[in-house]
Amino acid sequence: MWRRGGKGGAAMAGEQDPDLVQAYLELDPISVCNRLAAALADAAHGWRVAAEAVEAELGEEMVTIARRREGFATELSNVVSGRSGEVVEEHTKSGRLLTWWLEIRASTARDKTLAVLKVCQTGSHALRREYAHAMDTALPEPIRAMVAHQLTDIEATAAWVDGEVDARS
Repeated sequence: MWRRGGKGGAAMAGEQDPDLVQAYLELDPISVCNRLAAALADAAHGWRVAAEAVEAELGEEMVTIARRREGFATELSNVVSGRSGEVVEEHTKSGRLLTWWLEIRASTARDKTLAVLKVCQTGSHALRREYAHAMDTALPEPIRAMVAHQLTDIEATAAWVDGEVDARS
């Protein structure tokens, strides 16, 4: 399903997707880091697109989230480089699709903010699943600790988005 470097993917796959679980179990640490970095790049881009479609205060929070995702992607890319691996800087197909859907919802929905937040919610939960599957792999401890730290922030963001959607629904 994936080659070294983590191309392709299923960022929107369900938590119990056996193909995704098996694919992660077969990846080496460099590929896991590249896979997560690609998902983070997609997330950062999506948060920036979302920020442009909502009111300023909410948009500022989304830009802050995008910056954190970019920082996490840089950390993972540094791990890959430090292990003499090839850093793959590609977006995933599912990430491009979700961003496209975000742009459509932002331009056509009656309640643009709620529509954008719901797409962000979908993306946040997909990223959380990617990280959960990565944690199931045999990552060396320094990488595992970094991924676990990033996952804590990703889970907090998912909870924040859930709260924003609930408050506006």
